[in-house]
Amino acid sequence: MGKLFFILFFLIGLSGCHAKKSTSAEKGEKGFLSEKKEIALKHLLIKATTEKVLGNYEEAEKIYLECLQINSKSAVTCFELSGIYLFKHAEEKAIEYAEKAVIYNSSNGWYKTNLAVIYQESKLYEKAEGLYKELITLFPERSEYHFTLAEAYLYQGKINEALEVYDAIEKILGPSADLIIHKHKLYLRLGESDKAIAEIQKLIDQNPANIDYYRLLADLYENEGDESKALEIYNKVLKIDPSNGTVHLSLYEYYRYHGNQDKALSELTLAFENSTVHIDTKMQIMLQFFTNSERNEKVKTQAYVLANILVDVHSNEAKSFSMYGDFLSRDGKLKEALQMFKKAASLDSGKFPIWSEIVFLESDLKEFELLEKDTQSALEVFPTHPTFYFFNGIANIKLKNYDKAITSLLAGKEMVFDNAQLQAEFFQYLGDAYHAKNEHIKSDESYERSLELNRYNPYVLNNYSYYLSLRNEKLALAETMAKEANNQVPDSPNFIDTYAWVLFLKGNYQEAETLLEKAIALSATENGTILEHFGDVLFKLNKIEEAISSWEKAKDAGGASQLVGEKILKKEYIEPVAD
Repeated sequence: MGKLFFILFFLIGLSGCHAKKSTSAEKGEKGFLSEKKEIALKHLLIKATTEKVLGNYEEAEKIYLECLQINSKSAVTCFELSGIYLFKHAEEKAIEYAEKAVIYNSSNGWYKTNLAVIYQESKLYEKAEGLYKELITLFPERSEYHFTLAEAYLYQGKINEALEVYDAIEKILGPSADLIIHKHKLYLRLGESDKAIAEIQKLIDQNPANIDYYRLLADLYENEGDESKALEIYNKVLKIDPSNGTVHLSLYEYYRYHGNQDKALSELTLAFENSTVHIDTKMQIMLQFFTNSERNEKVKTQAYVLANILVDVHSNEAKSFSMYGDFLSRDGKLKEALQMFKKAASLDSGKFPIWSEIVFLESDLKEFELLEKDTQSALEVFPTHPTFYFFNGIANIKLKNYDKAITSLLAGKEMVFDNAQLQAEFFQYLGDAYHAKNEHIKSDESYERSLELNRYNPYVLNNYSYYLSLRNEKLALAETMAKEANNQVPDSPNFIDTYAWVLFLKGNYQEAETLLEKAIALSATENGTILEHFGDVLFKLNKIEEAISSWEKAKDAGGASQLVGEKILKKEYIEPVAD
């Protein structure tokens, strides 16, 4: 309130007419100035005030100080200077000149008000209190002075005195809701609950149809431990307004606090079924259920009941569907979650978190045709967000649309700033796309750029190593990368197979055999590529029958090379031809 008053008076001080009026009114204060000096003072005051209006406070200050050279006891000049110094946060000077203004013109209420406000801004509450009392004596009907006096009392912790002032204000203005609420809070601070209750009852008597006041009274009774009285008030509200959903929320809190969970859920259900209860209120409650239901099946069941009500009652709100989607996604119901988020997007296409959930779910579900389509839709709304270029690139790689994938990934990486990890992943998938097109130079460059940004990415290390081995190129580098990938992810059958294959090409058959035996043991199902490589190693170790058996298993498992049948037929290892 203090700052508000100061702004008001400061703006009044800016007006040129104020300066004009005060000059002529101050003849008794300044003595008998010559007519020449009086005219000069008046012109300087107008000039200074003009500069202040224009925001040229330094210049205005200089001119006001010139005014004091003409008349050192000019109250209006001191008043204006106090405002400038307060604006510049020079509180001591602001107080000095505000006090002078009051001394030089003690009958001017504006000057006293200005000084009182500056005292209050400077935390000199006792001095402010004295001035407000003077102002109330001078202007007993001016309620604003009573309010600021009450504020000064409150800053000093004089609550009883503040309450007396509020009683005086009530006599001037009549009872008002804001004033009564304020008094109610002060009585609570004093621990005088009976008087606090009486103030709320006064509100109810004045506004018997206002449900909020009944709820406030019920909460107050409950805080005082009078549970039966609180419940009586809540039930009274329902009789007055049976359709009031907010009361059901209060009853939900009431029963929950008192341990009656069934009754609490019943009231909460009624509140959720009520369309007048704001969806944001319901969302806050659903967030609580989200946390509490993670390891509690009973609460989870209740949460799904509420989620269903939410989407029925607020069927045009994206929030309700996205909240339901969060529950489904968390509980592994990915297809159902996807449908919820898609419905949310249809209601509000401008929310990034909704589209983000959609593309992550489609990626997890391996719905790559949907992912390609929906990332395009998301990019229409968020054309500069790298996430959707990234997933569009992945979708097109999976769909073997390599040119489209490369276009998206190249565009998307340019949208990444201050995120080396994400840039590394863009280059990783560019490497995969270029490799699929047999553009090995670009593929190698992309993998190397990815490793510059994240040298320990096991997937890039493995893929780059394997693709080099397929071309029988840079085998020393391929071995180093394959070994590092296995250090990062030690029990991955595919990573072990890559390392073993590089060792095989380098002629280290014994170690390759040991590694492939481990890869086969770790595989959840028979892997045609691993079994074929194992057969190749066995052949080089002169274990011909075992090699043929492994090749036959590889052929049956699927995923082996086109050469596996010829190896079985000819009973010999056949060197693959690099692309």
